[in-house]
Amino acid sequence: MKIVRRKRRSLDQLICNIICIIIVTVELKWITSTDGFVIIERQNSIPRGLFSSNNINDYHVDKALLMMKKSDKNADIDVEARHVLHSRNDNYQTIDFMSWSKTTVIALIVFIAPFVGNLGTTLAAEETILATQRSVEINTKKRETALEEIWQLADKYYLDRNFNNQNWKNVREKYVAQLGTSQDEGLEMKLASEMVSTLGDKYSRVLDKKAYSDIQKYDLIGVGATLMPDENKNIKVGAPPVQGSAAYKAGIQYGDIITAVDGHKTAGRSSFDIIDQINDEPNKKELTFSVYRPEAELSFDVTLPRVFQQVRNPISYSVSEKRDDGTIVGYIRIAEFNSLVNKKLKEALLDLENNMHANAYVIDLRSNPGGAFQSAVEISSFFLNEKIATSVVDNNKQNIPFKTSMGNTIVDDNHPVVLWIDGNSASAAEVFASALHDNCRALIMGKQKSFGKGLIQAVYGLKNGSGLVLSVAKYITPSGNDIQGNGISPDIASNNLPNFLVVAFFNPDTSNVNFHDYDTWHNTCLDR
Repeated sequence: MKIVRRKRRSLDQLICNIICIIIVTVELKWITSTDGFVIIERQNSIPRGLFSSNNINDYHVDKALLMMKKSDKNADIDVEARHVLHSRNDNYQTIDFMSWSKTTVIALIVFIAPFVGNLGTTLAAEETILATQRSVEINTKKRETALEEIWQLADKYYLDRNFNNQNWKNVREKYVAQLGTSQDEGLEMKLASEMVSTLGDKYSRVLDKKAYSDIQKYDLIGVGATLMPDENKNIKVGAPPVQGSAAYKAGIQYGDIITAVDGHKTAGRSSFDIIDQINDEPNKKELTFSVYRPEAELSFDVTLPRVFQQVRNPISYSVSEKRDDGTIVGYIRIAEFNSLVNKKLKEALLDLENNMHANAYVIDLRSNPGGAFQSAVEISSFFLNEKIATSVVDNNKQNIPFKTSMGNTIVDDNHPVVLWIDGNSASAAEVFASALHDNCRALIMGKQKSFGKGLIQAVYGLKNGSGLVLSVAKYITPSGNDIQGNGISPDIASNNLPNFLVVAFFNPDTSNVNFHDYDTWHNTCLDR
């Protein structure tokens, strides 16, 4: 870094410096080591006249290394300084001197420095300015603002690598400049929201602390910790735990590595694999995390109670009709894909299959806004055995298939399934619908095609307790269709479906569903 040179100080300032050095010399104790280092220690702070200028008051030099070389008997000396900065409240000062000459040379330098051009007050002023410049850099690095944190997340994970046809680094500079040195969190989050809005994506947004807490209804683990892989494919806590959650109370920290869950190693597994493991026991009340904290080289186990927010049951069901041909129609409405959908749908299907003897199904996805992507894949397993439910394309253009699990099928393959959709069926609802439809497992009926939200949002917890929702990938149906902006078209257009608000209070009318249409469609689908 360039050192800014300043004019030599006035005579009275020079005299002040001489006095300061004399004071320092009186208080110093000298220890000569065997390797040529001479350590000078002093218990009080260095007089400000020596290392500070009139215009720089916030920092002082805490440690300086002066490298001096005696090239000949005339003692020509080269001097270089390095600094480690601390606040003015520190009361312990250490200066290390390295010299290839005797310690008396060092003493001589200390005493004659004020009289030797750039080795006196000019050097002190120069090095103070250098120290201050470095202090600004160090403090900028130490204080990673939420604005910077959000920019970095978007820079690394956002789906559109053109960033809405703008230079994302220039965007950062613009908003960092507007924030300046302000510590106002309200201003910072306002600027962060504006920065994210420049992406032109209505689904990517900044969440305040309350909104981030509220979105935990999609927490499929139930302990308030977000698990994600790091660059080494370890499963880590990818965000500060939600305040008040089990993970928060247990002292789980952002960056902790989760090496095992309930004794099952996480190495080589994705966060989705772990969620699948946890959901194999949906009524489990506790989870045990094996935690490794890298910076402390600390390993420990912690048992966390699973607590879910007061989330509404998204499933309602009944036998809607018993037909003369022996068809017993089980009607199921899925309102959203929240943290309870897996458990509650499983309960409903087992009840309908085993106790109510349903042998045909109508699943109502109308006005279902979606929810947790993983939930859509999981409940597809109740109808499909080890089939591709959807594929995800990330910002590196990698196509990642997600399969249904093996051995979790509940509904008999001979039991037809019809899905009802409308223009408000979106996101995870579309993933579920296309998974069943494209695998020839469900016929789709509706007045219009679905909404067409095929983007996947990741929710990131920020260090200040707020959150970021960011579009990071998109869905591709098993048939290879892009849902985003296109939606899913019904196989049978129908204007005669009952109002979904009415079916919440009255037995739904499924009489207009002709399951023979399903048989015809199913055979044609299998032949493709």
